[in-house]
Amino acid sequence: MTGTHFPGVRRLRRRSLIRRVVLLGALLGVLVLSALLWPRQQTGALRVPTTGAEPRTAGVVRGQLDASRQGDLVCFRVATDADDALLVLPTGWSADEQRALLDRSGAAVAQPGDTVLVTGTPGDVGSVPGCTGEGRVWAVASVSLR
Repeated sequence: MTGTHFPGVRRLRRRSLIRRVVLLGALLGVLVLSALLWPRQQTGALRVPTTGAEPRTAGVVRGQLDASRQGDLVCFRVATDADDALLVLPTGWSADEQRALLDRSGAAVAQPGDTVLVTGTPGDVGSVPGCTGEGRVWAVASVSLR
């Protein structure tokens, strides 16, 4: 009793195969689309001062974001009423040509001139290697617009 004796069985098997192929093609299409749209580090991104230490939240600073560029290094600072906070960012963060601050996924978190809220750990007053100026050095845990 094979499919040659029952034409309806052959038709059902063919439909089942077609459904499986269509489903597999749709899943493959979703995977390819996900890979293409997944946020990632932008090519040509500029360096920022970073720390390999795990970011912790021990304080908050709020103010206007400013960025200066020295070669392929972009230095970020937050201007507050009291003084400037010099930002040292987690590993994987970067900046783009317009000096926008990019997180690990490559998404723009803030632009120069934006009012930001930075959480992290305040350090001593001093400078950041490769950057000009002095202020309180902040090991950044997060940056958000305010």
